[in-house]
This record gives sequence, structure tokens and C-alpha cells, in this order.
Amino acid sequence: MRKFTPCLAAALLWVFAATSAVADPASPARFDDDGALMRPDGYREWVFLGATVSPQDLNFGSAYSPGIKHTYMAPESFAHFKRTGAFPTGAVIVQERLATEPSEFMNAKGYFAGPYLGLQAMVKDPDRFPESVWGFFSFGAPPYAEKVRAVPGMGELDCAGCHAYADRDWVFTRFYPMLAAAAPEERSDGKALFEREWTPATAAADSVGDGLGPLFNARSCNACHPGGQRGVFKVGADGVIEGDGLLLKVGLGEHGDPIYGGQIQNRALPGLNAEGVPAVRFEGVADPSGASLRKPVFELRDPGYGALDPATRIAGRVAQAIFGNG
Repeated sequence: MRKFTPCLAAALLWVFAATSAVADPASPARFDDDGALMRPDGYREWVFLGATVSPQDLNFGSAYSPGIKHTYMAPESFAHFKRTGAFPTGAVIVQERLATEPSEFMNAKGYFAGPYLGLQAMVKDPDRFPESVWGFFSFGAPPYAEKVRAVPGMGELDCAGCHAYADRDWVFTRFYPMLAAAAPEERSDGKALFEREWTPATAAADSVGDGLGPLFNARSCNACHPGGQRGVFKVGADGVIEGDGLLLKVGLGEHGDPIYGGQIQNRALPGLNAEGVPAVRFEGVADPSGASLRKPVFELRDPGYGALDPATRIAGRVAQAIFGNG
């Protein structure tokens, strides 16, 4: 992801369409102004993925996070997973832990749920959590906090540190057969690479790639070409281009800009400056028939490494549909 577009197989069109905006799947994740996650509402009525049990007597009396864990997924997230086999940005998974001890009921022995003990949630948001893609939250014991900040850290005893070893996109799908049954098909290696949300290199990830950045446009091929389709984006009231479906190409004759090269990288790893903010304004023009048209004029706002060369030209490119490219 160093100074190139994630999907090398796709050519990009010199096209602009301000009406190409498509909203992200609805997400129940709500954050306050300080970045704390608000406790999800109605999660017990979400899609029930299943339960895992970590009893004390099978763990020498010191199980990590003991109890029965009921796991729920937001309906919108589950519907997207059923359709694509991938977790969308904004996906929310909630796990509620209940006490459990070996017991006997009538003629059956087993583990039965007791009082509620704790509530955790994970939210997929690569922009908020560039190192782990998902944010992890713990609302404590009942009555549960109204809002909490993300659990920090990438160590092996932290949430993110363990989930880095998960089966699919930081989620331990092996424990939830319902997810495997719901997925439309097993992804090929190529599709998995196309959909992969890249993160900065860590020791845990060395075996599967050399990481993201330091400057980049998107965290996956799929971000620019969603489902293999044409890129989507929207233009804010201030002219800022939002979304991953359009990028800025810059050129000076046959060469790129002396500082920024041939393409603006509008994202960066924490602690580094992105190259700037893509934006557009419109100028009124008339065609030969006299009809009034709007001409897009692309701009690089807040350049991170100095001004563009005065002769550098800027153009917008929408990610092309790549069906059939293999």
C-alpha cells in the first residue's frame, strides 16, 4: 500500500459524477464527541449468533472471562454478511456474559446460565481504529455503563491482540457455525485478498503481509471497488470528497508533481501527515447550444507537504467496475 492504489488490476476512469453517493449500511454504533461508544440499544433482539461456555471446572478454577457468552450481531451487519460473506464498516457484534456452574435439572446434568456479569462490544470502523480495524469496548457489570472508550492495546492479553489471530476479519467465526452457514460461499484466496482490510505491520501479521502505509488511499481493494462495482462517493456541502470511490490524479507534463507524484494519498498512518484533502468546486459554463452546465474543478486542500507546483494539473478519477478482470 505504499504510494499505489490497492487494486492494481483496475484501471481508473477520468470521470466525475457528483450523484454517485451511496450511503454505508445502517449501523447502530453511536459515538459521542469524545469518541466513546454509546451502549447499543435492543441488542438482545438482534441476530443471535450462538453461545460459548468457559466453565471454571474445566480451567483449573481460573478460567479467563468465565461464564456463558451470548453473542449477537446487529441485523444490518448480519444481512450484509449473508449477502457478501464480509463484515461491513459499521458492523457491531455484542457479547453478554452470564455466570454458570455445573448443575442438574431433572435427569440432566449441564451448565446453566445464571446472573448477568458483563457486556462487551466490537465495532468495525477502520477510520477510528486504523491499527486494528475493529474497536473493542467493555461496559462492565450490570447495570452497564452508558458509554465507554475503546479498550487500548495490541498486546496478546488485549482484545485486539487476541483477535489479530481470528479466523476472518478479526472475528472468531469458528465459534459461530451460524455465520459459516449464512455466508454465501467460501471466499477464494484472491477474493479474500481483494476484501482484506490492511493494517499496519505487526509481529502477528508478518506472515500474511507487510502492512499498510505509510501513505495510502484505502485499506482494501473492495473499498474503492465495492463488490467489484464502480466506486461510490459523495461531495459534502464544503466541497470535500467523501468516500473511497474517487481519488485525485496530479500531473506535470509527462511526469507527476515534484513532491506528490502522480496520485494524491489522502490517508496516512497515525503520527504522519496525509498528502491532503481532496475537494471539488463547480464553475458555470455553457455548451455550444447555450445550455448551462457545471464544470468540476478539483482541489487539494490542506496539503501536507507544501504546495503543488503551479503548473501541476489535477483531475478526478472514479474507480472503475472490474467485473471480468480476473
